[in-house]
Amino acid sequence: MKTAADLLGNLNTPAYIIASLEIIVLHLIKSIVQTGKLMIIYTGMADLLEITEAVETARENGCDKIALLHCTSSYPAPVEEPNPFTIPDLAKKFNVGSGL
Repeated sequence: MKTAADLLGNLNTPAYIIASLEIIVLHLIKSIVQTGKLMIIYTGMADLLEITEAVETARENGCDKIALLHCTSSYPAPVEEPNPFTIPDLAKKFNVGSGL
C-alpha cells in the first residue's frame, strides 16, 4: 500500500513533517526514520507523553535529525493559548531544535 511518506520519498523532499494528529502513529515515525532525512514533529494536539514516545521511537530507530514545533490546534488561536516559553523548553527537554 502506498502512503504519503512513500510519495514524498519519490519526490525527494528534504524533510518529513509529522502532524500532531499523527504523532502517535509510531510505525509511521519508524518508516520515516529509514529515509535519513530531517523529521519535523508538530506538537499541537500531543501531550508530553506522546511527544516523548515519538522522539524516543525516532531515536531508537536511528534518527538524529529531529525538530519539534510548538503549535496550537485551534485557529485562530486565542491570544492567551500559545505559550512561547514552550519552545525553549522543548529544545532543552528533548535536546532537539525547536520552533513555532
